[in-house]
Amino acid sequence: MLFKKIILSAVVLLFVLSSEAIGQEKDKMKKDSIKKEMMNDMMSDSKMMKINKNSYDIAIEGYDPVAYFTIGKAVMGNEKYSLKLMDATWNFSSKEHLNMFKENPGKFVPQYGGFCTYAVSKNYLAEIDPAAWTIIDNKLYLNYNKSVSETFNKNAKDYIKNAEMNWDELGKVKDKMMKEN
Repeated sequence: MLFKKIILSAVVLLFVLSSEAIGQEKDKMKKDSIKKEMMNDMMSDSKMMKINKNSYDIAIEGYDPVAYFTIGKAVMGNEKYSLKLMDATWNFSSKEHLNMFKENPGKFVPQYGGFCTYAVSKNYLAEIDPAAWTIIDNKLYLNYNKSVSETFNKNAKDYIKNAEMNWDELGKVKDKMMKEN
């Protein structure tokens, strides 16, 4: 009788533990599915969004987009830590930064496809200097050079507002002529 109770208790315990394990696995699958869905959304949006990349399809001139947030400066990425996303290759300075980007690319991709925010606010596209950057409301904004970045920062909210209005059209146009300041 005691033996049956022990066996029954063990079976119940195994059932409870496996139910918890299954629940945890379902939660992990759901999180992975959400991440995959977010990546797919970014990929499908990228078909309509122009990404600033060089002739080798490298975004942000090879700089690590995560470093702006974690280190607080422009850091050159390393091609051994890279990821292809939105028709561009993104380089990172460490495996940790690569993994952070994979977890939440939307947090780290620069606004306006990595083009100069000031230029987008003026309704054209321009290249960037990776050292001319600003983070506002946890979003990365890049600019043509440090002088343009200083101008941008004096009235950033208005420039961002204008850039938002212009980006829908500028970001979709694949053959729009690039202008320089």
